[in-house]
Amino acid sequence: MPRFSYTAYDDRGARAAGVIEAETREAAVEALFRQGRYPLDLAEGGRIAAPRWWERDIVLSGASLGRGLALLTRELATLVKADLPVDEALRIAHVQPLMPGRVRQTIARVLGRVLEGASLSEAFQAEGRVFPAYYVHVVRAGEAAGTLGQTLDELAGFLERSAEFRSRIGAALLYPAMLMLAAAAAIAVIMAVLCVLAGEPGRVFTRAELIDTVWGAEFGADESLTRAISHLRKALGDTRNEPAVIETIAKRGYRLLPAALGVPPPAETPMSVETPPTPGSSPGARKWRLRAAKLQRGRRAGSFQG
Repeated sequence: MPRFSYTAYDDRGARAAGVIEAETREAAVEALFRQGRYPLDLAEGGRIAAPRWWERDIVLSGASLGRGLALLTRELATLVKADLPVDEALRIAHVQPLMPGRVRQTIARVLGRVLEGASLSEAFQAEGRVFPAYYVHVVRAGEAAGTLGQTLDELAGFLERSAEFRSRIGAALLYPAMLMLAAAAAIAVIMAVLCVLAGEPGRVFTRAELIDTVWGAEFGADESLTRAISHLRKALGDTRNEPAVIETIAKRGYRLLPAALGVPPPAETPMSVETPPTPGSSPGARKWRLRAAKLQRGRRAGSFQG
């Protein structure tokens, strides 16, 4: 037979822990109720399991109208309208399987204060910002008028409508937010390419250099570089055929024209023409004189043969 570990309150309000054998979880809860114990935690196995990660993420903080608060209010409204005492309604709500872990912890603290003699509104108010101020005031008004069940039912409807409205707003804003993030990432990449090119105007950067500097990886970066250059040209009013800012060097890469930044192009060094030195002007003058004499003798020999 399965064994269930539990933490429960007894009739005197004392907290106790133990293990009980039962066929199912529901049977274990019924057995504890027959013993005069009201379970707060119930888990199959040797010990109470730690809260799971998806339960830790559900927090009732500030004045937020979360689904956990709406679920708790709906459970309490149903149970109180069925003429159950507040403490027993809290115990039953605590063991509901759909109740988030943080909400169960809140219910346990509220139940402890109710067993100590506090009213439901006072127990809610003692939780601080977990329950909004209007929530506490509405519950207090329902207690004073003797219509707590009806008040909780109307309050639960309001919280459920608010949670649904907030969910719709979040879903509507999700797609624009994703588009804005994608646009920001694209702009960052384009500006990075422009900064690399502007760092050394006139220098030809190969595609491999740009991809390695901006992306650091080759997967998908080649097409991204082409798109980035295209977007830059459109933004700067430039064209591929008549470049004024970014020039494409065939089979090499790209370069930013210095004129686009107002930088004068580098001056070209004129080609030097070798001229024979004048006699006596350099140590090689004798060499030139010997060469000239040799040529003259050759011309004379040719004239004699003629």
